[in-house]
Amino acid sequence: MLARRLASRLSRRCISLGYDGSGDVWLKVPEVPTITKGGSSLSFPAQGIDRVTITISPNLPDGQYLVRLENIMLHLAGTWRHRVLHILCPDQCRRRTSDPQPKAAFPGAYTGYEHGILINIYPPYPATYEMSGPVSTLRLL
Repeated sequence: MLARRLASRLSRRCISLGYDGSGDVWLKVPEVPTITKGGSSLSFPAQGIDRVTITISPNLPDGQYLVRLENIMLHLAGTWRHRVLHILCPDQCRRRTSDPQPKAAFPGAYTGYEHGILINIYPPYPATYEMSGPVSTLRLL
């Protein structure tokens, strides 16, 4: 299992009209990647935790955000379309300035063929693990 967090900026107008999160509006904030140890083993630091506390970068732009908390279950991910996504979207407010890039759209950010999604987590283990989704350009605390 791996966990990643993505945030989408909401405008006040969008909130009052009903925000749907369409388009390239999602950016990656903290993530908890799978650890491969050069192919000798795999470990999942997010496995078994029941809450996540993160410090959001001060570089995140001003605004109100919808945070997409994803857990991608990789136990069946050795074949295309067999990963399981668990998604939670709580609201967050930030007061900062900047416009981090890149951003992604959901649906559409994943094809299912990404190295971090289409992966065999059983021996022989992969030597590296690459997180899927947009690359985070935010400096994390």
